[in-house]
Amino acid sequence: MVETVDLSCPSTDIITNIKFINPSRLITTSFDGKLSIYDTSIQTLHNSSVDSLLDTYDVDEPILSFTSLKSIGYIGTTNGCIRKIDFEQGKGGLLPFSIDDHELGVQCLNTHELRGLIISGSWDKSVILHDVRDDGKSKNILNLPPSKVYSMDTHTESDQLVISTSDKINYLYDFRNLSKPMTIFDSPFKYQTTKVKFLPNGKGTIQTSIEGKIALDFFQNPSSNYAFKSHRKNIIDESNQEQMDLVNPIYDVCFLNETRFVTCGSDSSVCMWDYVTQKRVKQLKNIGDGLAVIGMDYTTCKDGVGLLACAVSDDAFKGTKAIDEDVGCVKGKVVIKLGL
Repeated sequence: MVETVDLSCPSTDIITNIKFINPSRLITTSFDGKLSIYDTSIQTLHNSSVDSLLDTYDVDEPILSFTSLKSIGYIGTTNGCIRKIDFEQGKGGLLPFSIDDHELGVQCLNTHELRGLIISGSWDKSVILHDVRDDGKSKNILNLPPSKVYSMDTHTESDQLVISTSDKINYLYDFRNLSKPMTIFDSPFKYQTTKVKFLPNGKGTIQTSIEGKIALDFFQNPSSNYAFKSHRKNIIDESNQEQMDLVNPIYDVCFLNETRFVTCGSDSSVCMWDYVTQKRVKQLKNIGDGLAVIGMDYTTCKDGVGLLACAVSDDAFKGTKAIDEDVGCVKGKVVIKLGL
């Protein structure tokens, strides 16, 4: 049976990242510059009298991206800077790591643990590899065509990096030869890609989009590629009583095991799929009580219990007609699903 635990959220703005750094520690970041640390041990989650929120750090810039390498966390902000925090030492708060490398916001941060790398992708159309062994002083800038970086992922075992850009093209790199992409393949979507992730075996990718679609690409067998619609709802147009397809953006995807993955979106639901059988396994409806499920992460505790962390936020800003239009923001929350 799947249990649900709601965690308090100090942020009053949109949650931008949610990530387990280990099974008992969860990190969230938000547009109002907050980084929050939660205790997600089973004992704490089952004890309603204990506050799971351990600490919160405030940054003077909206936080766009987050990743971690061993006990160090890294955040990317809208001003193009990367900062770090040592979760074990807990001293010094957020410290500078890489300043002014990017001219615009750091949209993506990923790691390659074996190579000791932090990879940053930016709105300024650049991707930079930072060597953490000398605190980011050694850098390698990828020679990409001029297009904004929307999403990235790394696969340590296969030594690969995939980058999804605003020109609807994906670039697959081998870390052993970064002089040029080993493969370039088009996005299957008409509109913006939201996330790209490697399959657990590293032999392909999964992508999601704002048009309510999911696509799988297989490197060695392109004829097996497929895409399908999801997070959509049939509604009636009151003006002419015709049936319409309400399309919800899909914001995130993460794998539970070798073949099963979950997606989340603006429709406040989480769907579980099996990419081998090409079927939906289950749907968890209205996780966000009407708000969007912005992001997810999954981990397994020592006793084998699976934890799915969901970041719930108000995405009503998408419907604004002007950048200065104030639509308000309903306070978000963090939802943990135990035993998924």
